[in-house]
Amino acid sequence: MRLLHILFIPLSLILFNLPVDATDVAIEERILFYVESRKLWCAEQMPGFQERSRAGYKIWRGKYGSLISKLEKSEDYAGWLEEQKDRLDQQFVNDGRFGEYNKYRLLHVCNDELIEFMGGPAQPNISYSTPTKTWNLFVNSVNNEDLDTSISCLESDFRDDWIVFLYQEGAEKAREYINTIKSVNFKAIDEKTVKMVTGNSDGSTSFIEFKLILGNWKIVK
Repeated sequence: MRLLHILFIPLSLILFNLPVDATDVAIEERILFYVESRKLWCAEQMPGFQERSRAGYKIWRGKYGSLISKLEKSEDYAGWLEEQKDRLDQQFVNDGRFGEYNKYRLLHVCNDELIEFMGGPAQPNISYSTPTKTWNLFVNSVNNEDLDTSISCLESDFRDDWIVFLYQEGAEKAREYINTIKSVNFKAIDEKTVKMVTGNSDGSTSFIEFKLILGNWKIVK
């Protein structure tokens, strides 16, 4: 069985860019390849990921176990996994362009969204139990140059953008941006989405979105 080539793109794009006439099997295969390779790689690269993803992966295997087993027995499977591992290593481990920030790029791959997608139960942390708490924690961590905490407040794609911003502009620029925000107002969009409207020092307004991910409110953009 020849394995499908999986594009090296976010899971949401894989889900929404399949042909409209794609069969259920084709959709399942592409998603399975994506999840399996990243889950295995993250278990090696990210301390604690194996344990945090254990319950979700058990549910995932329970749902797709027969198809995964069939793929694992194919002659191409081991080579395909090695190819994906090499790509992830090159993009997120061996790429030294971001200096001291590079280690945080692993969080772009080994994220709560992946665990949630596998079916993992919520893992709530009181620090992110409301959008307000998450925002206050983020602001304080930026002002204190606590990168680990500021990163923990963000959704995976925004984490990568934030790391690039910090590398290019520096922590002082991040503090300047945060301190231009003088007021905030939260508005629920649905049970898993909240929009925050900011009042800025120049009289303008801007919008920041929060999503409930694995039981915790994270800043999306």
